[in-house]
Amino acid sequence: MSLAQQEQALFALLFDSERQQQFCQHGIAALADFGLSRTELADFRHIRASALQYDSQLRIDFILAQFCRALPLSFSLIKALTGSVDFIRQQLSYEVMQQETSKRLLHFAKQLKPAITRQAFANRTLLAILAAETAMISTSYQLKMAYSQGKPFDTKSVLDAHWQTRPLRIADYVSVSVLPLSYPILKQGLCPYLGSELWHYLQQSNSDHAEPLTFLHQEDPRLLVSLAYISHHSPCDMTIDHTTIELSEGFAPLLDAVDGELCVNQLLAYLQKAGAPHPLLQSVAMGFRHLLQQGMLIFND
Repeated sequence: MSLAQQEQALFALLFDSERQQQFCQHGIAALADFGLSRTELADFRHIRASALQYDSQLRIDFILAQFCRALPLSFSLIKALTGSVDFIRQQLSYEVMQQETSKRLLHFAKQLKPAITRQAFANRTLLAILAAETAMISTSYQLKMAYSQGKPFDTKSVLDAHWQTRPLRIADYVSVSVLPLSYPILKQGLCPYLGSELWHYLQQSNSDHAEPLTFLHQEDPRLLVSLAYISHHSPCDMTIDHTTIELSEGFAPLLDAVDGELCVNQLLAYLQKAGAPHPLLQSVAMGFRHLLQQGMLIFND
């Protein structure tokens, strides 16, 4: 008997909605292309369609509750715009589930964007939020892979009297995104719960209409800089969290200019030549200092 092929067939029944529907309608004929013997196929005759659907739903909700930890704003806004979580459930496809366990969340997040852009409820706010959360998921994945491979990590730079004259680079596992509003304001307005509890709340509060989101009309774009770090690890588990800093949207081109060669004084000189007032130059210098202190920028000399 090929237990591996039976496992593949069962996996498809649980997470491939079309295959599951075919099985519920036509029984084991839906598994004809798995190359199973009659004896192996006979094991599937005992699976009740209702039990399969229930088991599948439980597994999907458990997985999405975990994904919701990394995509709280995106999930909450989709729910608010559509009135339900049906669209989110539909995106946990068989293709996503076929990915390696460590890659599923990132693959899921990346394929959300094209799926959303095809929908009537798509808007710039949702896409900006999704881009920010996907970027943090990506740096988390990169950090996990680097740790598992024993790669060295950047250490925070020690600021000295000459810190403004030393070339800078963006540290590893840092993401930079522009949000329409401050992250805490978005979280307060969209997420009444945290972690997996948020998913349970979202699925239990379905409605037939979208929710009013008047607070999103007060645009105040912020630059969200996030650094992934390991907050807990053991032989069988690892937790990644993020340190975040918010800056004005105007700081974005300055970070874009950080290339490992320029120093803060050079960037300030460009701004001064462009007519920037002294208070702005001081504010920019303090912004760079804060990023260095948090380990989001490091010296490159």
